[in-house]
Amino acid sequence: MKNRLRSSLLGILIILMAAACHDEGMTEISRFSPHNLTSAKGEFYIAEDTLNLDANQTLEIWSDMDYSYSGDQNLLFRVVIFVDGEYLREFYINPSSTENREHESRSQDGDRTSESYYGFNGPIEIQKAGTYNFKVLLMGQKDPSLEIRKADLILKGKK
Repeated sequence: MKNRLRSSLLGILIILMAAACHDEGMTEISRFSPHNLTSAKGEFYIAEDTLNLDANQTLEIWSDMDYSYSGDQNLLFRVVIFVDGEYLREFYINPSSTENREHESRSQDGDRTSESYYGFNGPIEIQKAGTYNFKVLLMGQKDPSLEIRKADLILKGKK
């Protein structure tokens, strides 16, 4: 009986801790879909959006992925941010490094792996108010076995 109660309490605690990792009041404010590694002309494909953001707010970064590959595959989103036309910073997001995954599925057929998930990558702090331009590029190995059905980077914020 004590073990069941302890297991139940531990389960409730884990659920509460997972819920505390991100704010349920957040809604999608932008979706970047650079799911092609290159354009038809062999140039890089960059997804872009401009948002007017207030100071001292936190945005959440999420990945919405659906792809398959053979062997190993490492995909990265490169994010470059400009504020009021001036370069601010850039960073990389590994879409497979997520917490609180939803709608997750993974299957293996021989050496072919198929993955699909929607997960929280982490927060980004907005320090000052301004017009923010986000440019997102999907990076990965050139691999003919890689089939990307969806590779979206999502920003969530409070409306």
